[in-house]
Amino acid sequence: MKRLSEYLSGVTTYKMDARKKKLLLWTAIITLCANGYSFLNYMPAHDAVNHMFSSAGEWEVQLGRFLQPYYASLRGNVVSPWLAGLIGAVFAVMSADLIADMIKIESPVFEILACGFLMANLSVTELCGIFIYIYDCCMIALFLSCLSVWCWLHVRHPWNLILGAVCIVLSMGLYQAYISVTIVLCAVVLLQKVLADTSWKEEVRSAVSMGLMMAIGAAGYLLLYKIMLTVWHTTSTSGSNGMGRLTELSVQMIFQNIIKAYSNIVSFFVVGSRHFGKIICTLHGVLLLIVMAGFILLLKQKKLKIHNSIGAVLICMTLPIWCNFTGVIQGENIVLRSSYALYLLFPIGIMIVDSLGDIPVRKPMRYLTGIICIFLLVRNIQYSNIAFMYDRAAYDRSISIMTRVLDDIETYEGYEIGVTPIAVIGEFTENDNIEVYRGDTRNINGHRRVATTYPKTTYNFWRSMGSLINGIEDDDILATYKELDEVQQMPCYPHEGYCRMIGDVMVVKIADRE
Repeated sequence: MKRLSEYLSGVTTYKMDARKKKLLLWTAIITLCANGYSFLNYMPAHDAVNHMFSSAGEWEVQLGRFLQPYYASLRGNVVSPWLAGLIGAVFAVMSADLIADMIKIESPVFEILACGFLMANLSVTELCGIFIYIYDCCMIALFLSCLSVWCWLHVRHPWNLILGAVCIVLSMGLYQAYISVTIVLCAVVLLQKVLADTSWKEEVRSAVSMGLMMAIGAAGYLLLYKIMLTVWHTTSTSGSNGMGRLTELSVQMIFQNIIKAYSNIVSFFVVGSRHFGKIICTLHGVLLLIVMAGFILLLKQKKLKIHNSIGAVLICMTLPIWCNFTGVIQGENIVLRSSYALYLLFPIGIMIVDSLGDIPVRKPMRYLTGIICIFLLVRNIQYSNIAFMYDRAAYDRSISIMTRVLDDIETYEGYEIGVTPIAVIGEFTENDNIEVYRGDTRNINGHRRVATTYPKTTYNFWRSMGSLINGIEDDDILATYKELDEVQQMPCYPHEGYCRMIGDVMVVKIADRE
């Protein structure tokens, strides 16, 4: 094994020195401060309600995440937040360490801050708060996507292409969205080569080699995906991040989505205050201006060849496309749980400021960048904990509400437990009679006032409480009941008459709007 390792290794080596150990320690501390609450508290919400005792199955295969059912059989299908959190945190920390190794930030403080943003951000917060059952899957997928580029850098050719492609296949088999991380890291590697003023032949050779690695990985993934669909006797779907959406792609759509990617990112971080608030958005804007100024100064300092200057500008200009690559090919706005690559913009920006040479404005820019990043990171950690506290309160509230509704259903004359079909109309999250949390809730995306959402989650919540439920899940049937005049005239929960037998079906009207 030692000889094999020596043969595969290239010129560069990876050493676990004291600085890297300190980085790992601080990264682990940050991830526990930001997300530890979700690892130690049982509060399933939204899709997680359906996956408490069945982590993955045919639906994940249809979406293209065909390795999730097999991974779940190893980890255990019953979701344990602390176990998923522990496994996920370990791989998240290792991923940040690999990213730091590739981005190469000289300042230890800046390096810790860069990794901190990869641990505490909205993408991870939504995963831990709502999709904890796949948090570990996603972080393993993230690690493999980072490892693919690391292998390309550190393993001897052509084994770097093979190992990198295998990592991509495995990563996409767990969760496809992290291919954007691979693409962004490849862009960073190219940016570093360009800034080092290497020859255009070397840069083209590197770009082609990395493109070939990703092409082999994508081809291997698609081939394996087709095989797995056959094994499971099923077909692909166009659900969220589903592979079926690729059939809807067109050149015009991709062009439109590229333009939308820029506007979405600017709106997400700087212009809109839906997620962060005005102060944080302003700081994002100031940080962006500092990084842009730093990039211009860096180009002047480097005195690069003309083709390298153009290359550096093109790479930086196209970063928003690669960061939101899944959105570009699927036509979606920013979806937090699959937008981890967006937060690579922070380490890249820090790298640019950190790379500035000895000029008069260097110290002020570095100090201002450090102060802003510390403030933003602390806010991210605070934000995550606020979100998880609301999730905990929403789960407790859900138990209270669902208990009362279930009692009204089971005591209704003519209702037979486990036999009478139940049609749930509307969602508790759209019920105006349920108190909206005050304070920071307007900034907490994806975290709802009640744990249940669509009808299946409502039925499964009742089942988790120990009740036999014969729930109607077919959207067409539910839509038919919703349009009935008798249902239209029914009041919503909690007003008397919100649940009623219509024919042989128990109709429970939760809200008028979807």
